[in-house]
Amino acid sequence: MCKKRRCNMNKVLKMSVIGLLLLGLGVAVGRYLAPGKVEVVKEEVIKEVEVVKKDVVYVEKKITRPDGTIEEERRIEDKSETERRRDQESRESKIVQNAKPQWKVSGLVGTKDWTNISTPVYGISVERRIAGPIFVGAWGTTGSNVGISVGLEF
Repeated sequence: MCKKRRCNMNKVLKMSVIGLLLLGLGVAVGRYLAPGKVEVVKEEVIKEVEVVKKDVVYVEKKITRPDGTIEEERRIEDKSETERRRDQESRESKIVQNAKPQWKVSGLVGTKDWTNISTPVYGISVERRIAGPIFVGAWGTTGSNVGISVGLEF
């Protein structure tokens, strides 16, 4: 019975770890895919055109009839052209800044033994983004330790 109970506990522990890892991955992917800073630039262009042309013609017409009557007609023809136009144009553009950093460099400080913290160990870590929020990197310390790392940004 003890073995069966231990087996169930191990199974529950494994499922909990897998669930937490999936939750962490989901949060990281969601934060990575979140939109960046949006800057709205609004530009207004106003164009006014005013055209005024004056063309006034005075027409005088005299008609003499055979019976001797004179008929006069005076007329003013105004062929003036006045045009007023006001064009107003508004442009709006959005600038989305969503540049995620591709590289991470970290400095490391630690100790070889937790009981003796007077001898520090220094190191460096370099990581590169491979897909979305996932990073792969390498690290090394002055204590002759080296390794690789896989990281998740969220």
